This record gives sequence, C-alpha cells and structure tokens, in this order.
Amino acid sequence: MDGLDHWARTVFTATQLSDPAASGPMADPDGDGLPNLLEYALAQDPLVSASLPAIRLTNRNDARLALEFLRVADPVLMYSVEASADLATWTTVWSSSGGQNLAGPVTITDAVSLSPRSWRFLRLRVTR
Repeated sequence: MDGLDHWARTVFTATQLSDPAASGPMADPDGDGLPNLLEYALAQDPLVSASLPAIRLTNRNDARLALEFLRVADPVLMYSVEASADLATWTTVWSSSGGQNLAGPVTITDAVSLSPRSWRFLRLRVTR
C-alpha cells in the first residue's frame, strides 16, 4: 500500500472507499477543483472545500513570481513546477521526487523577471 492509499483509508469511510467517484485519485468529493491526488500531495482535506489555499502564487519585490505550497514526504510522488510565457509551451523550472520529498512548505521562485510588458505563468504538476 503506498502513501496515497494509506491516506485514503484514513480520510474516507468504507462506503466512500468502495466508490472511485468519491475516493479515487482523480475524484473531487468536495468540489474545490483539486482531485484527491493533489489534496493528498498538498496536505489538504479532500472533504472540506474551505481548506487553506493549497497553492499560492506571489509576485516578489524583484518582479519574479514565486509558487508556494505544502509538500508531503512521499517518495512515489513527482512534484514539478513549470513556467510559461504563453500558456502553450511549458518548461520545468524545478522538480522533486524520491528522497527529496520532505514534508513541509516549499517556495519555488522563477528565475525570469517580469518586465512591464511581459507575461509569465507558473503551474504545479504532481504525478505518481
């Protein structure tokens, strides 16, 4: 049993566990837009849509974007932060997996500064 399965057994009832639409990795039982895999990876409650913001994007004083989130210590998960200037082409700017996955807050700051007329987007991907 991996970390996600163990977590699911502690969070969901037996009835919910028997229904993949409630407890499956891509299910979103609280309707907050985060599937269970992300709820687990970001240390959130999948049954409460009013949980703390799972991912926070900030614009630092030096005009660079930073992505903040909580990470769980599960070596099976792969966390990736990707950046784009056009929402079509994405480049991985940071990743974590295996023993690098230490529990706690993570802040990833983009290396590219925003100019007054530029666009920059960051996203978090989590896979297992």
